[in-house]
Amino acid sequence: MMRKFFKSIPTLLLASLIVASPVSAQGKSHLVWKSSIGQSTVYLMGSIHFGLPSMYPLPERIMSAFESSDALLVEVDIASVDQNETIALVSNAGMYQDGTTLQDHLPSAQFQRLERAITQLGLPVQLMLPQKPWLAVLTLSAISVELQGFSEQLGVDRYFLDRVSKQQVIEIESLEQQLALLSGFSDKEQQWMLTQTLAELDDGGVALREMVLNWQSGDEPAFNQLTIEEFPEGKESDRIFKAMFTDRNRTMAEFVAKLAGTKPGTYFVVVGAGHLIGSDGVPALLKKRGYSIDRY
Repeated sequence: MMRKFFKSIPTLLLASLIVASPVSAQGKSHLVWKSSIGQSTVYLMGSIHFGLPSMYPLPERIMSAFESSDALLVEVDIASVDQNETIALVSNAGMYQDGTTLQDHLPSAQFQRLERAITQLGLPVQLMLPQKPWLAVLTLSAISVELQGFSEQLGVDRYFLDRVSKQQVIEIESLEQQLALLSGFSDKEQQWMLTQTLAELDDGGVALREMVLNWQSGDEPAFNQLTIEEFPEGKESDRIFKAMFTDRNRTMAEFVAKLAGTKPGTYFVVVGAGHLIGSDGVPALLKKRGYSIDRY
């Protein structure tokens, strides 16, 4: 059980039923942008990290853009991670090493709610006790989406990684960076993350399904609104949103701009869809830098 979960860690780190849906009023399905940076052409595609067979095939325009690219940029190359190394890294960062357990670090009412959720998902409570709250969040999320029929093997980033031929694969981040980000949140921030995850489990995946439909139809405003609603105003919420999205978006935009500006070519970028939307998304940040960018 744990090995199967750890295999999905790189995909989960980044934060996702698909049925046929109409194209948005913007005229383009899915969340894809095209930009010119120096002498380079850059395509930016929002990823849903877990998927279903019904998500594919993707539109021909998207596949043609990918096939014409010289490099595929992803958050983490999940197709090449060493599983034993991943297990060691996650265990070191996400499990208590001082003899305490998750129960010792959560308010009593929250732990009781967590116990109920664990039981409902068919997991042994003992599995979760060594985990810190942020890792418990990933465990619950991974099992929940799989029970809804999603598969990491059908995630959008994995879909393109499995189809690489001539493209160079370039990581924007690393597993170590993502683990450091999550393990760096305070106890209160991790408790907030757990509370939000438990609430999402209670809604039976309704918000998740709506978000994915908006992704498929290419409805950026609706997708953005659902993302914002997941982070209600508050100290912990604001800090987590800034670290998970705002700060990383800036780093991603800088990485893409520097690479495309110094090494001419065609780049196909696949990152979590949440990083591409809104006024602080990567496309908007590239536009602020003076680069032309439009929905594709």
